[in-house]
Amino acid sequence: NKVEVMLEEWQAGSYEPAHSHAGSDATTVIEGSMKVQFFDRAADGSLVKRGEPLLLKKGDTGYINGGDIH
Repeated sequence: NKVEVMLEEWQAGSYEPAHSHAGSDATTVIEGSMKVQFFDRAADGSLVKRGEPLLLKKGDTGYINGGDIH
């Protein structure tokens, strides 16, 4: 299995458009906090929020399964 480690720095208030990855992903928050919203795709192709956003704080690790839209 190939494991990639990447360090990303995000500015407060920034976000990425909803997307997914082929493989699973683990994110550990080093400083600050972040929210991750998961989505399901409706029959018409639109995105529907799945539950409440996942709040990750400093030291927390969040896991995203491959294919999950977030």
